[in-house]
Amino acid sequence: MKKTWEEAMKVAKAMCEGQEVSEEKLESFATKIMEYEEETTMADKNDTECEEIAKGEPEHEDVIIGSGIVAEAEGEKNQEKEEDDFIIRFQKPYRFEGKSYAGVDLSGLKSLRAKDVWKINRNYRNAGNIGLLQEMDSEYTARVAARASGMPVEFFEGMELPDMIKVRTKVSDFFYPRE
Repeated sequence: MKKTWEEAMKVAKAMCEGQEVSEEKLESFATKIMEYEEETTMADKNDTECEEIAKGEPEHEDVIIGSGIVAEAEGEKNQEKEEDDFIIRFQKPYRFEGKSYAGVDLSGLKSLRAKDVWKINRNYRNAGNIGLLQEMDSEYTARVAARASGMPVEFFEGMELPDMIKVRTKVSDFFYPRE
């Protein structure tokens, strides 16, 4: 069952509760929710939990749809596409600390500073890791993704392998962009 515009707006408002968000940004976010619902339903109609999340009727009260996904600046289509490139959608909902996540937003990669990466490097080495191409290492990329997303490293440690590979690929591609 396809989500109505009113239902999508209700979900968008609930997810942005406590934040100062313009009506235009809420509408943009509601559009993304509707698009996500359509993708999820078409991808796997047999996955009951995904269907519940897409419909906005999760079995559990604590389901988070697209953790960290925020509405983008209005009127900038290229920026919207770029922001979407940093959203990793999981193949199925991922439960962590009693909540269910449909994805993670890695757009924070763009705002990392050299000192952030140096600190990650130091912590990585202090944990006994040695890597010539650490930007390709799953543990290192999980640490970078944690810093970029605001989620703890443990969030990435418990992920299913296909989803972690998507995260590792996105972080590695960020360090080594293809042009």
